[in-house]
Amino acid sequence: MTQTGQSDASQDLVALTHKKKDGSLYFRRPEVEQEIRAAAQRPLQELLSKTPPVSNECLLYFIRNYRPNGSSPVHDTMVTELLRRVDQRVIARTGGVRANHRTQIRADIDFWFKDKIYAGSDSLDVYEFAFNLALKTRIIDTIRRYDSRDGVEIGEDAFGDGSDEKIRPSIDVVAFRANAGSRPPAEVRAELHDVMRLLTDRERKALIATEYYGLDQKEAGRLLGVTARRIRQYLESARAKVAHLKETKQ
Repeated sequence: MTQTGQSDASQDLVALTHKKKDGSLYFRRPEVEQEIRAAAQRPLQELLSKTPPVSNECLLYFIRNYRPNGSSPVHDTMVTELLRRVDQRVIARTGGVRANHRTQIRADIDFWFKDKIYAGSDSLDVYEFAFNLALKTRIIDTIRRYDSRDGVEIGEDAFGDGSDEKIRPSIDVVAFRANAGSRPPAEVRAELHDVMRLLTDRERKALIATEYYGLDQKEAGRLLGVTARRIRQYLESARAKVAHLKETKQ
């Protein structure tokens, strides 16, 4: 994709790499591939002005694969539009959920998408395969987590190695839920991406365990298989990195 927003390889789509449980790869439906190839012949701005609107799968493809260096108003606008569509579906499916949980569910899913988009995660392959079904599943799972959160122990494997998909909340939720609404979305997304790159896997999970799930350091250590003292060290290191990042940007 060129910096002007025009495709330089419209016939060659970026392959999906995430595997299903049976070991096979996710794939795009033929009509989605056709839509992407047609859209690649036009400036990206037309993705948002086209009538009828492009599919969620098509929009997500260009968000993931048009990643210019530095700031891009076009890319920011595409991300904002996708998140708006996601939020509309979350609102529609959480009408019967308690108000405080509904707000948290919306924030969690919003930031989950930001996390995966800016981390370049192949977990989003399933959304290019069947966006609406994948989103419905995530909404239902998130609702269930909030419904059962009080008084239920977190499984011992929830923070184990290789279990990122089991950790639905992310450091972005912990660090930015409180003030994201008062800051420009592009600024928040850029800062989230920087923070995610700074923290180690263990630092990230230690923060989630203590600040999101509300575990004390001893409980978090038991889940991660380390001592409470080690958890404290992870937290100190993580917070020092975040503080240093903020200082360098002032």
